[in-house]
Amino acid sequence: MPASLNRLREDVEEIVRGAPGRLGVSIRLVGHGQVVGVEPDTKFPLASVYKVPLLATLFHQVQSGKTSLDKRIVLREIDKSLGSSDLQYFRPGANLTVHDICYLMIVHSDNTATDLVHRLIGLEAPNEYMHELGLTSVDITCPNREYFLIFLGWSSRFKGMSLGEIARAWKKLPRDEIPGIYEEVRRETRSRTSEEARKFATKLWGIADEKETKEMRDASAAMENFASPRDIALLHELIVTRKIASATLTDQMIEYMLLCDARESIPAKIPPNVLVANKTGGVPGTVNDSATIFASPKNTVTCACLSSGVKYSDRKEMRAAIAEIGFRAYQTFKK
Repeated sequence: MPASLNRLREDVEEIVRGAPGRLGVSIRLVGHGQVVGVEPDTKFPLASVYKVPLLATLFHQVQSGKTSLDKRIVLREIDKSLGSSDLQYFRPGANLTVHDICYLMIVHSDNTATDLVHRLIGLEAPNEYMHELGLTSVDITCPNREYFLIFLGWSSRFKGMSLGEIARAWKKLPRDEIPGIYEEVRRETRSRTSEEARKFATKLWGIADEKETKEMRDASAAMENFASPRDIALLHELIVTRKIASATLTDQMIEYMLLCDARESIPAKIPPNVLVANKTGGVPGTVNDSATIFASPKNTVTCACLSSGVKYSDRKEMRAAIAEIGFRAYQTFKK
């Protein structure tokens, strides 16, 4: 292994050892495979990084003619999700194109837009397509809206249970029952409004999850969507090398990620004139980022940093660790 790659591996391993939680990393030099991996095959909660597999699946369907970026979708109250979302504040009846909701999903990490995409492509479609690509660690079952409403206690199946009890019960569920549970919650909560949910969530968790508890982290870790750092880094490579869709559609996917408004992790220390197409993710216990770094005219790097067990008070430190990994990867391949 060249000395520069040895240094990168050693640097990344040292950063991971000092990180406040468990951190998995995969760094790929496009066209040459993985060059650094720390727990690259461990499945981690994805948080909003799962929006990258959704985007890729959607654009594969656009490429095949199954849907179109110009298709229009009408927002309903039942579509609105808690968490990061502009659309939860929109009035029902808003008329959006698929392009609009993709922009909101990736650039602003809008959870309502994400659920609209997920239901448009089919709830099981991301897993099916990712597995076709060989990304077999990807396990996406969780729509945002119903995930949050279970946390609020609005599911008859888990009524009266603490989040810790929900986490333990969830881990015992057969995998094939989980999609049906989310649909059950959707039916039970058809008449509940996003405003009602927001008020209740703020009372329980605070405005920015500042009332986070270990039970919240455990429940989130149990119920989340999952994948390995290796598969997420490889997915970014498949996108940038046009294995998902045409050159024009690929450029559109990359543009969304270049515009991502969360830049405090992988892109944070990389010079601003260097293009970094990224998608972050964060829920209780998890601080993630994944990106394509256009390090030089000849070197493109993809990087996935996925974590678990991160306390609310340690989120800033974990983002700083991920930023340092992104910077070291850039430095290694900038020539």
